[in-house]
Formats: sequence, C-alpha cells, structure tokens
Amino acid sequence: MDSSEDLVVSGNGDASSDSGSDLAADWVNLAAETLEVAGPDVSRDLELTLVDVSEHGEEADGRDQVRCAVAPDSVACAYVTSSVHLDDFAQSREVLYQVPGGSVPAQGWPTVLLYQGTGISPEEGWSADFDAPYGLYYQAQLTAELLEAGYAVVAPAHRSELTPYWQTNIAPWNVAWSSSEDHALIEALLDVFESGTWFRADTANLFATGLSSGGYMTSRMAVSYPTRFRALAIGAGSYATCSGSLCAVPSDLPPDHPPTLFVHAADDLVVPLWTATLYRDALEDADVETRMAVTESGGHGWTSDAPSEVLGWFEDYRVP
Repeated sequence: MDSSEDLVVSGNGDASSDSGSDLAADWVNLAAETLEVAGPDVSRDLELTLVDVSEHGEEADGRDQVRCAVAPDSVACAYVTSSVHLDDFAQSREVLYQVPGGSVPAQGWPTVLLYQGTGISPEEGWSADFDAPYGLYYQAQLTAELLEAGYAVVAPAHRSELTPYWQTNIAPWNVAWSSSEDHALIEALLDVFESGTWFRADTANLFATGLSSGGYMTSRMAVSYPTRFRALAIGAGSYATCSGSLCAVPSDLPPDHPPTLFVHAADDLVVPLWTATLYRDALEDADVETRMAVTESGGHGWTSDAPSEVLGWFEDYRVP
C-alpha cells in the first residue's frame, strides 16, 4: 500500500490561505508555528506545536502540543494528508488524520473514523466558521474535542468530486457491499490501523461517526465489520441501506451491533427523524445499547450538542 503524506494547518477551510499555513516541509524537527484564526468577530494568534508523526505522534521533548484553535466563531485544526491505494480499483483515496498531542499510550491511540456528508470534503471538517452549512462548525468542534480527549481522528474522502457520497446505500453496492470501492477503502484503513503505518492505533478502541451519507456509512461499520468497533454515533442518518425517507430497518439486528448514538434535529427534512427512531427501536428490540440526542431545530446537519454527546458516548464505551 503506497502512501504519501503532507502536514497541513487548516484555517477557514483553505489550507493555503493567510489564516492557514502549509507546513508540508520535511516532516522532521518541525518547530513551533503561529496559527492565525480569523472569524467574523475574532482574530488571534496561537502557538501550534507539531512533531514528526513518523514517530507515531510521540513527543521527544515533552512540550505540550496544540492541535486545534477554538474560538467562539471559528475552529481550525491541524491535520496530516495521506492516502491509501486500492489495488483492485487502480485508485488512491485521500485520507486526513491527526493524533492527539503528547506521548502515545502503550496500547496506541483510540481512533475515530469520521465520515463526511454528501458533497462535503474531508478538509471542511477540520476548519469551519460558526455560520458554515450543515453545522460543520460543530463537526470541527467535535474533532477538536476528540483530539483533546486523546482520540486520533481519521477522515477519508469520498470516491471523487463527481460521486461525493458513500456507496453504502447506493445500488448495487447496498446489497453487494464486498464489491464496492468503499469496502476496499475500509479494509485498507483497518490494515493501516493494525500495521501502525501512520500512527499506533488502539484497535481495541475503534469508533465511527458521520453526518448524513456519512451517518449511513457509520451504520455500515456495524453491518459489515462486526466486532471491530466499540461504539458508533450517527448524525442525521439511519440504517446503512436507508436513504432519506426510503427506509426499512431489519427486525433482527444482531446483539453484537455496537452501541449506537443518534444525533438528530427534529426539523430535519432531508433525513426525517422517524427514520433514526425506527433504527433506534430495532436496536432496543435486539438489546443493544442506544440513545437519541434530539434538538428541536437545526435542520439537516450537525447539531449544537453533537460534540459533547458524541464524545461522551465514546468515552462510555472506551476500554482501558
């Protein structure tokens, strides 16, 4: 599996803008840089310390490492750009990731796969202003809180700009998943986690979350990769093969389905709340731990309580 990596400081959605510096230099002995975070009503400088992640994120000199700058009107997080090659499809898929600051735990970093919604690039989940569409500010805030809590965050890209969605609920792959490119991607990512190619992952503590199409993809982790994930958090989505109001959930979900949190807005007109409730009810019937965090408003996107709800859910099921 071939991979190439660049280190990027994300700022306001444009890594090459004045508010986000490109640090794709040598990977070695990266010094402290200044990250300017500019929002509608805020502008400030923070010292952002980055290290050579080829050493699995370990910090040689013990300095604290700032991964994200969080302001009332903007969030910007540093990330690493890499890729995995899908041999059977003669293509590579971009992957953005980051590890927490500090020394890597003996068992590795608990790791969260974060799946984007339709038409949303993975870069948009690392940097967003408060008024960004689809609640992306809250996704960036979630990323920041996960990193602060000691989770590595891994955000793979969709297949292409022409097909900016996940295949989990798209024919024919919804019923022939093992033949899909996205299945090959997940298999490649699991191999990366097992091998420690990018960083030392704690494979006993893998989690997944995502929005909309990424929410359906999160459910796919339970359907097609049983026992691999400790817990899931589905944002504005439902069962792996559902799509908007077209939704049928199997009545016999397996009891080893990971504990699943649903984060949804009651006024979501794209993915109606009842489709998530249908999935929740089926999980309860299977004696699977589940919970819904519903806000009255927010439309189709991440809700304001998503960062705390998702992190809290993962913390509940993280094992030492």
